Amino acid sequence: FLSRVTDHPKLREPDFDTFRKSLLADAASFYQELDPRAGDDTSTRSHRAWTLGRLGSLYHQTGEHEKAVAALREAVEIDKSLATELPEVPEIQIARAMRINNLSVALRAKGDVDEAHRFKKLAVEKTEECYTRNPADPDVRQNLALVLANYADDLNARNEWEKAEHAYNRAMVIQKDLAAQTGRPRELQQLAFLQAFTGGASADRGQFAKAEELYRDSFGGYEKLILEVPSDPGFREKSSVVAKRLGELLCKMERPDEGLPWLEQGITLVKGLTEEFPKREDYRISLANSQTGLAKILRKLGRISESKAKLEQALEILGKLPSVQADSSKVRNPRIQALDELAGIHEAAMEWMEVGKALKLAVALQKDEFRAHPDQERSKLAGLQRRLAEANLKRGDAGGALFNAWQMARLTPEARE
Repeated sequence: FLSRVTDHPKLREPDFDTFRKSLLADAASFYQELDPRAGDDTSTRSHRAWTLGRLGSLYHQTGEHEKAVAALREAVEIDKSLATELPEVPEIQIARAMRINNLSVALRAKGDVDEAHRFKKLAVEKTEECYTRNPADPDVRQNLALVLANYADDLNARNEWEKAEHAYNRAMVIQKDLAAQTGRPRELQQLAFLQAFTGGASADRGQFAKAEELYRDSFGGYEKLILEVPSDPGFREKSSVVAKRLGELLCKMERPDEGLPWLEQGITLVKGLTEEFPKREDYRISLANSQTGLAKILRKLGRISESKAKLEQALEILGKLPSVQADSSKVRNPRIQALDELAGIHEAAMEWMEVGKALKLAVALQKDEFRAHPDQERSKLAGLQRRLAEANLKRGDAGGALFNAWQMARLTPEARE
């Protein structure tokens, strides 16, 4: 019952995240507060591990990384004891392997990269054991493909490219065979995800031709899923992301005539989602980010008026979000990026009054980010303050320039010299 409720499509929308977390947290407490004798029951412990695992994954999705790691770590400890007591029960071994994988993902998001790497390696080891025992089980094969892809991504980040390539290729072979064998949307979705995932890694390593092929295959997979399951907006959302990445890649390969239509297609897809689901703030933020990304490329191509128009559209979208959302980092950061890019356009045209307007707004927003994350955001705020001081000086506002320079010096002592 709990699985059906927390997985219900309506409750998976962002507005219900708090409710889902509360429901899962209450369930976890329920299992913990049972009579001690009942708490030793295998089924009860298994249910508690499942609940904590789901709660940890939800905390991860909503950016609460400390809570995600704590919940998943407790789930993994329960799984470890169950796996030791019942080594011949495949469901327990499979669940353990996947929750180890999820813990590794949460640890990496939290910034504990070394511990995350150790758990990713352990997840591969345990999933391989499950695969050896149940090679024909489609769920186990899909789990192995997913765990290998996560491990490959980690290896790629550590510059262990040969090992990463091997893991990516093995994951792709497993998932392709599985998708061809079953033809089920779940397997096709995972294949499209893996193709996009591997495409990004290939692009990072400069393997542009391979990345292009993988992105095209991924987009084709999502297109098929959109036709087969039109009621699921997630496929359109993911296809918009792949279209954006492919467009950016083609522009990087100096093929803007091919790349720009893909970027526009990505925008069209996510714009359709904002119209169909007007309450989904995340879709509007995604649309604004896509507009800003296209604006950056248009600016590099010298298409300044088009770039400026895209940035103004992005800022208009973000400006219409509810005040509660507008005060959050996920809205502030896109606004800062758009204002920063808009200021750059005005700087190139030496329109110093307009530069000052854009940067003044960006600085105000960046100050809020700095208050929340001083170590990470200090240099960004100092950089914006420096540019604002220069803009004020250019337009003859010596007092404003001095004030911004002083604020910058407070943030970066080396700037005082």
